[in-house]
Amino acid sequence: REGNSNQDVADDNKPYEEIFISAKEGDSWSTATALSEVNSPYHESTLALSADGNTLFIYKDENRGDVFISEKQSNGLWNEPVPLPGLINSSYEENSVTISKDEKTLYFSSNRPGGFGGLDIYSASIDAAGQWSNIKNLGPKINSSSDEDGPFIYQDGKTLYFSSKGLKGMGGFDIFKSILDPGTKEWS
Repeated sequence: REGNSNQDVADDNKPYEEIFISAKEGDSWSTATALSEVNSPYHESTLALSADGNTLFIYKDENRGDVFISEKQSNGLWNEPVPLPGLINSSYEENSVTISKDEKTLYFSSNRPGGFGGLDIYSASIDAAGQWSNIKNLGPKINSSSDEDGPFIYQDGKTLYFSSKGLKGMGGFDIFKSILDPGTKEWS
C-alpha cells in the first residue's frame, strides 16, 4: 500500500504489517494513509483503542511480541509508541489486548509460564502510579491446554469475547463468550 514505511518483507517473505488510518466523511471513508508517527520498518498492528479514542494499543514483534501504547496529542498526531507501563510485557508473547470502558482493567493473551498451556488470557489492573499490575490468569473456565487469544471486553465490563483452540467447538479458533459474576468474581 502507498505510504508504507518499509517496502521490504519479513523472513517469511510476507510484507511487514503497518498501521493505517481512515476518517469517515459523511457516508464514506477517506483513503487510508499510513500512521507514520507509530510505524517503523518492522511489524506493528493495532490491538485496541481506548473508549475515549486517545490511547492506541499496538503490537510490536519486539521481545517475542510486546504491547506498546501511543497517546493522541492535542494536534491530532500520535506520540511515538512506548512499551506498556507495568508488568504485562515479558520475555514471552503478549499479542492481544482489550481495555475496559473505565480504562482500569486490561485483558491480554500471553504464553508466559504458569498458565494452562499455549496462550492464556489474563487480566491486569492499573495502580495509582499508572502501571499495569495485579496480573491474574482468568482460570480454567476460560483457558485450556491450547491457545486462547483475541480477548474483547464489552462496554458493560463483564462480558468477555475471545477465541480458543482448546475449548469444545468446531475446531481451530472458535469464538466464545463468558460473563463475569460481579458477586463471586468468577467467569461463566
